Amino acid sequence: MATTAERDHQISAFFAANADRLLRAVAQRVNAPHSLIEDACATAWTILLRRPDVDLDSGAFSWLVTVAQREAWRLSRHRQQEHPAGAFLSPTREDNPDGELPEPSADTRDVDDQVIARIELHHRVTAMQALKPREREALCLKGLGYSYQEIMQITDATYTAVNRRITEGRAALRRQLDR
Repeated sequence: MATTAERDHQISAFFAANADRLLRAVAQRVNAPHSLIEDACATAWTILLRRPDVDLDSGAFSWLVTVAQREAWRLSRHRQQEHPAGAFLSPTREDNPDGELPEPSADTRDVDDQVIARIELHHRVTAMQALKPREREALCLKGLGYSYQEIMQITDATYTAVNRRITEGRAALRRQLDR
């Protein structure tokens, strides 16, 4: 095993040789803004620094591409879910100089469809409320796009516990919704 100074030198040389190559490889695989790709690659390099078990060879580059690619997908999912605070509540002065709120968009669905949608929503909310709190928490996090590993960290649970909560929660939801 290399000393810390040797490992730092190896990583520096590996970074110098592969930084641009990693950006290009991830950009080819993930359709996302360049800034997001850069953030994902930076995270992958940071993870590599914490992993002395990864040998710095051609396999390490493949590993690094995979880590950066998954990070880019994760960041992309989170960025799609983010909305600027109040962006939908207050129009800008250019959009409406009088400061009035825009008219709400009309729901083009038939009244019967709206009623059915409301009943189905109520049924789904009731089914979620019937779950155990930890099952509901795990399912909500999974629905938001978190991986099992991230859910483990957030809930301070083991992989087995997270897997059980999600599996049992899904089964309980199916039972509730099939009623």
